[in-house]
This record gives sequence, C-alpha cells and structure tokens, in this order.
Amino acid sequence: MCPFCLLILSLYASLLSSYVSLFVSICFLLFVFFYSHILSHYVTFLSPYTSFFCLRLLCLFWVLNYLFILYYPVQNVHTCRTFGSGVTVPFEGSPFYVHSSCRFTFLRFTHSRVDCDITVQRGGGGLLTLVEIIINKVKTVLRGGGGGVLVENGRVSLPYDHTYQHIFRFGVYTRLKSSLLPLSVTWYDVPGGIDRLWVELDQELSSDLTGLCGKLDFGLTPLLRKFLISQFVLSEDTCQTRDPVFVLNPVCRRFFSETLECLTSRTPEFIRLCEQNAYGHEGDAGVPCAFFGEVVLMCGKGSHVWNSWRTLTQCAPPTCPGDLVYVEDGPAFIPSCSNPNPRTSNQDNTSSCVCPAGRTRPAPPSDPLVPEARFH
Repeated sequence: MCPFCLLILSLYASLLSSYVSLFVSICFLLFVFFYSHILSHYVTFLSPYTSFFCLRLLCLFWVLNYLFILYYPVQNVHTCRTFGSGVTVPFEGSPFYVHSSCRFTFLRFTHSRVDCDITVQRGGGGLLTLVEIIINKVKTVLRGGGGGVLVENGRVSLPYDHTYQHIFRFGVYTRLKSSLLPLSVTWYDVPGGIDRLWVELDQELSSDLTGLCGKLDFGLTPLLRKFLISQFVLSEDTCQTRDPVFVLNPVCRRFFSETLECLTSRTPEFIRLCEQNAYGHEGDAGVPCAFFGEVVLMCGKGSHVWNSWRTLTQCAPPTCPGDLVYVEDGPAFIPSCSNPNPRTSNQDNTSSCVCPAGRTRPAPPSDPLVPEARFH
C-alpha cells in the first residue's frame, strides 16, 4: 500500500476521538517522517525528492494537529431533554411523546463506580412537578412550581456548594453540576411546574444508559414502543399513561413553516410532536411555548426562526426581576460591581436577564441598577 494511503488511513483513525487512536496515529506519522527517504521511492507519480518533501511536510502538519487535539480537546456535550407536557429527546434516536402522570426512570447509569439515578413525574397540568436526582447516594429533589430544591430532605438556598455537587443560577435557568460525574442537570421552573429539563454529559459514557434518555430504537411499531416505555414506569397504583392524541393545530403549522431550513425532512415528525404536546393544553401557553422554545434552541441562533418565533406563536418572554432585561442569548453569569468579570465562555451563553446598556448590577443584587462609570 502506498505511503499516502497509509497517511490517509491514520487520519481517519484519529477521528475516533480516542486518545489511544491519536497516540497510534502520531507514532505512525513519526515513523513515516523519519523513514520518508525510503518510503518516497514507492511513490511513483512524483519524483523522489518531491515525494520525500511532501511526506515530511504532511507528517509534520498532522503531528502538530494531533498534539493540538490532545492539549485542547473539543468538548462534545451529549444532551437528553424533556419539555412541554411530555416530549423527550433522548441522547440518541428520535424524539417521542409520553402523556402520563406516572413516575419514570429518566436516566440511570454507573460511571467510575458512581451511581446516578434520575426520575421524573408530571402533574395534571402536564409539566414536571417532581424530579429526583440521586448521585452517589445523595438525593436532590426538585419540586416544580416554586417548591424549591431539597438536598437530603432539607430545602437549600442558591448558590449551594457541596462536596459532590453545585447548584446555581444559570441565566434564567437553574443548574446542578456534579463533581463526581461528567454530568449537569438544567431546568426552568414556572408557576405550574418545570417546563423543561436537560441532562448533559460532557463525555460519551461506555456504560449502558437506561431510562427514557437511553438508547431506545423508536423506529418500531407503536405497540412495541409503548411496551418499551412502560418498562421505565415506577410502580404506582394511581397513575395513568394514555395514548398520544393530536389534532390539527394552526399555531404548530405556522411555526414549522419557518423551520424548514433547520429541520428539513424531520418537519412532519416535529409537527406531530407539537400537536401531541399541545392537545388538552390549549388554554395554557406555557406548555406549547416550552416546546417552541426548545425547537428554536435546536435550530440555533443563526436560524431564520430565531428572531421571529415569539411573534409567530405569541409566546411572551420570561419576566426579569427589577430593571433587568431579558435576552435570548446572553451571559449566564451577570457582571456586578463586586464581580465585574464573572466566568464566561461561548458555552456560558444562554437565555438570561441582563443589565441594560450602560448599567451594572450592584452588590447586593437587590439594590437598583447603577451606571457602570461609577465603578470604573
């Protein structure tokens, strides 16, 4: 096999994003680099001198590229989310809808001998009213609709710092970040409950993930799909799981006419989910608006629907405290007089309440906003 072919194969091996494959690729490229004076004679379509020079240049380039990847790895975040009245988007596979008041295993796995178990339950209004997160036997309970956060049966104030986890405000959301696992849980609490919940893994775990977030093949018959979902119901005598029902919804149709560039062939699937999500909740704007907001986030800031979706759907933005102003994409941690440069990065941008231009948040934050110039 020609050296150039081997070089290309080593490049594809590196795309596995494994440190082992990167190490093997670097070793191979170094071998080609130091023995290029011999290998160059096997390249018949170029002169020996040209092939010798090209081999060394390519090897040097890819070795430096791999070293950069090792020192500055790209962080791939895997997200499972549930929102509205029962839509779930698993880590892998197609989204699905479950209309149920039962308690479900949302995610369960073990990583580095640390157990994680997350369960969810929805109330009569469709939103999540109970989320239970157990990591390394420490139980955290989220009670939607203003019920607060409880750790080991005691209500806590935010920010909350513990040896194993940290809970803090993240823009308009609240986030729990584990110190033992590459995991974070983010949610948005509204008067009726939690209308959206995200579980993010900072790396792909080798262990099997079970629960609604797990690897389920939902390209199956509705009967078999219903059976698989039922395996994650935690036994309760009074709860009910109903078959999804949907009727034509003009707001869903109007909204998805603006997302064709983003969803393309998946548009009919999401229209069906939208109408299933909205059925029975026509008088509650929070349920459909949570759905629309999540789809907009999936499409991204550069999509056509980003700036028009609230007008299309009549979904009002969240209300910010005091003089703060809501933005769809802003810093998760708001600068203040006592902390003018909080930790920020591209990954720290989210839906947030920010200070108007030229104003800053004082310390304590309950005081009125003041001109920035006063603190310069």
